[in-house]
Amino acid sequence: MEFIVFYSSTMNVFIGHPLQSGFSRLQVNQIYSLISRYLLDISSIKANYYLREMIGYPVTF
Repeated sequence: MEFIVFYSSTMNVFIGHPLQSGFSRLQVNQIYSLISRYLLDISSIKANYYLREMIGYPVTF
């Protein structure tokens, strides 16, 4: 299952379900790419796992 990332100008990141987001699949992938750059200490696979595990919780970068 895919999840979408919501983020504010302060880079507080929120994870939610894509059906509630209004973002396209391309935008989802672009946001994942952006967030992965903030998690350079772990692999992209682990970054995606990390984001999925944080569903429903705010994450600050």
